[in-house]
Amino acid sequence: MGTNIVKKPILRFKTYDQLQVLRVPLEIDKLIPACHLVRIVNDCIEKLDMSYFEDYYSNFGCPAFHPKMMIKIWIYGYCERIYTSRRLCKALRENVNFIWLSGNQHPCFKTLCDFRSNKMETMVDTVFKEVLLMLLELGYIDLDTLYIDGSKWEANAN
Repeated sequence: MGTNIVKKPILRFKTYDQLQVLRVPLEIDKLIPACHLVRIVNDCIEKLDMSYFEDYYSNFGCPAFHPKMMIKIWIYGYCERIYTSRRLCKALRENVNFIWLSGNQHPCFKTLCDFRSNKMETMVDTVFKEVLLMLLELGYIDLDTLYIDGSKWEANAN
């Protein structure tokens, strides 16, 4: 009697090495499509006049993060439904779009929160108006039709 020996196929896998840092693309810019929202936010903020930010900073102490970078992060964060400084801080470490937008800088959550509550609070109206006008001029948005949601929902505290 003959015995049938069944050979298992040899499994092959792609190389997996977590310590191999050279495999990470060195140019993050190539990972982001040309028409992505993060590029639109970046272009709009780059075109803004930032001279009025100089009143909020001094030459004393540690150099501050650039206000353009901080505004870009917050505006793109709002577009991505990230409203808290801790979640934004996490996105700056983990999300490729935020890493590219910040230039791989990592302000802590306290710095992000202080910027929004102290500096951005007084300038937010001006920045959003300028961005809105720029988006209108570039044709990204259209204000011909405006909808206001007047929905009312009954609350149940139980």
